[in-house]
Amino acid sequence: MLTMFQKKPVGQMARLKLILSRKEGASAAEIARYLPTTSPHSKLARLVRTHGWTITKRDNPDGTKQYFGKPPKGTK
Repeated sequence: MLTMFQKKPVGQMARLKLILSRKEGASAAEIARYLPTTSPHSKLARLVRTHGWTITKRDNPDGTKQYFGKPPKGTK
């Protein structure tokens, strides 16, 4: 159930890129929910390794982490 997307992006990497590009980023639980995957951190590593994205994380007060992504320069 992908209620956050108006038009469902095709493929896990496309969905991951979309949710990491949001201003609020995405938690590991959100990534697991919207892809769907049981290993959200491996998807983040794959995005860095094969697509050249830069991933940053921020610790939240409740102990969770919020992830943010930036595409490589020269791409959208």
